[in-house]
Order: sequence, then structure tokens, then C-alpha cells
Amino acid sequence: MKFINRGETIEGKRIAIKTRKQTLQTSVEIDNIGRCFKYLCQKNANASITEELDIKVSKFSEKSHLDINDSVSGDSIDLYSSDKLQFTKEANYSSKHGIQSSETKQYGCAQIRIPFRFALEMGHIDLID
Repeated sequence: MKFINRGETIEGKRIAIKTRKQTLQTSVEIDNIGRCFKYLCQKNANASITEELDIKVSKFSEKSHLDINDSVSGDSIDLYSSDKLQFTKEANYSSKHGIQSSETKQYGCAQIRIPFRFALEMGHIDLID
């Protein structure tokens, strides 16, 4: 299932990410997970679970989606990975723009920071909690 609301989160052993712009922000210590690398993925970001966690219990947020093929999409996504990621460039993602893609290997979590503009304009999604 695809999620587009602010704060929606997915967790999995392998998370595939596609984004037009990514930035490694910092290394953070997260309870129940350990040290993770935090990436800010901007400009049409999409993350999906390609492999579920071995034990299907959320570690990052109680409301995380944990099923295979669950995905989050938005203008900006925070991605947490237990591994440092290598992004590869793909051509022709859209008619004009290329895209960068990667995949977590051991643990990944993706959370929508800023939803798509059309979702905000629908009226029932707020940027402020």
C-alpha cells in the first residue's frame, strides 16, 4: 500500500529508495536500533519495503507500516539506514529528470517529512502537528 501523509513511516530489512536529490545529514543513535545514518531525500522521493524485518515488530515508531511492498512518497523523506548507502544514477525516470536509487541492506526506515503539494492542497493534511 502507498502512503502519502506527513509522518507516515515504513520499516524493513531492505528499503529501496528513489529520489532526485539526497543528502547524508548525520549519524544518529536510535533506541532499539543502534547507530543509523540519516539521509534527507528530496524532490519526488519514494521508498518501498523490498524485504520485511525478520521479526515483524516496529522499532522506530509504533505506527510504522511493516508489510512488503508498503511505500511512502513525498516531496521530502527522512531515511534511516544501519549501513552507509551508495546511490546510483538512473536515467529517464521522468521525461526530463534522472533519479538516484539505493537500497538498505540490514535495516531501513523511511518517514515522510513533507508530503506532495497536491496532498497538502486536498485540505486534510497539515504540515504542522
